[in-house]
Amino acid sequence: MSTASSSSNSGISRSPSSAEASPRLLGNFPVRSFQVESSFEFQGFLLLCGLMLVTAFLTGIVFGLIHAFLWILLVAPIAVGILHGSVMLKFLHIFGVRDIGSIMTASVLAAIFSLTVAYAVEFFVSQNQLDSSLGPKAEIYWTVAQNYEAFTTRDDQSGPTSEAFAHLQSNPDLLERMQANTFPRYVAYAFDQPLQFHFGDGSSSISLGTIGSIVYRFSELLILAVIPIVMGITIRSRPYCNRCGTWKTAQMFGPFKSRRDVHETLKSGQLVALTYVEYPDSEDVFVEFYTCKRCHNQSPVDIITHPVDTKRAFAGKHELSRMTYPTEAYTPLHLACCVTQTSSESGIQRIRLQNGR
Repeated sequence: MSTASSSSNSGISRSPSSAEASPRLLGNFPVRSFQVESSFEFQGFLLLCGLMLVTAFLTGIVFGLIHAFLWILLVAPIAVGILHGSVMLKFLHIFGVRDIGSIMTASVLAAIFSLTVAYAVEFFVSQNQLDSSLGPKAEIYWTVAQNYEAFTTRDDQSGPTSEAFAHLQSNPDLLERMQANTFPRYVAYAFDQPLQFHFGDGSSSISLGTIGSIVYRFSELLILAVIPIVMGITIRSRPYCNRCGTWKTAQMFGPFKSRRDVHETLKSGQLVALTYVEYPDSEDVFVEFYTCKRCHNQSPVDIITHPVDTKRAFAGKHELSRMTYPTEAYTPLHLACCVTQTSSESGIQRIRLQNGR
């Protein structure tokens, strides 16, 4: 459909020659660069931290149960970190939290709590395994292990206790493990033990050593904390309506002829009808509007321009520029993008319906 016919269908009368010579000015508006306007909200911060801690509790249980499988231990921190990040994105979308301090605090707390729960699960599983391996004599072994120094000075060693003492004396690793009978002692014991990786039955193990094991365990914490923070920052830059507290919705327009001309027009604030092109090339551009579905023309319009993906003849994911127009530019912006497109009539009707609400 030509520009003239599309304009007439939209209820805008102008001759093709005059349109080409001097496009009608739709409005002149102040344009500012896009900025993330976020402030700390205590209620949103508490909700985000609380729900992330609940998520961390559940992932910590699963993480602790699979900790014994060393072949999956390499993947587990990344998988849990991505899961935390995905859940955080959902909570950020619901609560509208965009404060970077809240995102970082919730991510770090969730990472610490998840690892704490994981080590707690590992501790209880290890305790049960020791009880099962020692059988009915487990209680005697625990008693001797906790009072080992006292038993070394006793002369009247006889019966089950002497057997347990002799067994622990000949197995210092078992004695050290049984002396770590509380959770804090177990964590200290676990950090002192070098991690060993087994890649299948009968294969030789690879030990990281004491220092390498400590570095690896802290890297787990780092992975669990950094991944959600990075994922949270990505949604933080998404346009947001501060008027009603909801995320704005996107609407893509284009492609339009000449990326340079479109950018000059949008950045100047002097809006005219953009020239729609049916078969775009790499020099053309797509224009994406972010508007509030609740406030409509009562909220500023955020604009993101995208290059043309020549393989798909559609907008590429890369962003060229971001800018923000004031509320009064809501309708002129849509007219600038709709008036030369084949779908202009339905587009302008939609604008009128929104303005009439």
